[in-house]
Amino acid sequence: MIIDWEEIIKFIDDRNPGFSIKISGASDSAIEDLQSLSPAVFPLNYGNYLKKMGLNDGGFQLFLGCETNVHDLIKNMQKGHNVYPKDRFIKVGIGRDYHNMLALYDYFLDTHSGDSDDAPLVRMELFEEDYDDGEEPDEFLESDVRDLHKKTGTEKTGTGELYAR
Repeated sequence: MIIDWEEIIKFIDDRNPGFSIKISGASDSAIEDLQSLSPAVFPLNYGNYLKKMGLNDGGFQLFLGCETNVHDLIKNMQKGHNVYPKDRFIKVGIGRDYHNMLALYDYFLDTHSGDSDDAPLVRMELFEEDYDDGEEPDEFLESDVRDLHKKTGTEKTGTGELYAR
């Protein structure tokens, strides 16, 4: 089934006026950059979602509890945090816990279980061997949390342990 994103946006905007001016789609070049990191072809519905809300979803949260911004996905995948069968799974969300910190799981579309229009969503946990150069899970999370704080202007000072589970 092909999703009509225009209808969904109109439906939300009718109930939450101003929603449509908050969202922004990813550029064709950003979508191409993301696609280049995955040998699996994007299903039509996901590609259309990126064109409508791939840069800013306006709070829609296509997948609850995860970051779906195309630039964040590209950065995450370029860092090497993408150990999974790439010919089958497309990373579409970076998991977050309830405190908006990065969690030890990500969201993927399973292209072998769907069709060219859509694919089912799966969540996979990351394991220690998924981290580059012996990077420990806490180091991986601390690095991405620092990036998140810089992006949102909520950078904090102080020390403490980071818990992701």
